[in-house]
Amino acid sequence: RLGELNAGATLVMCGDQDAPRPPSEAREMAELIGCPCVLVPEAGHISNLENPGFVTQTLLKFLAERN
Repeated sequence: RLGELNAGATLVMCGDQDAPRPPSEAREMAELIGCPCVLVPEAGHISNLENPGFVTQTLLKFLAERN
């Protein structure tokens, strides 16, 4: 069902050290959706808490590009 998502409004983000949902899985999901995949440096499964500055800047850029 991932292919049913709106690729233009979707961004897959994953911590580069995420063990439960590894980067390879995030890349595969993004490929199935047809959207970008961004790896969050120095972050695991809770990347928004582990590297909040990177996550915030990436989301702001992604959202700005869609307006």
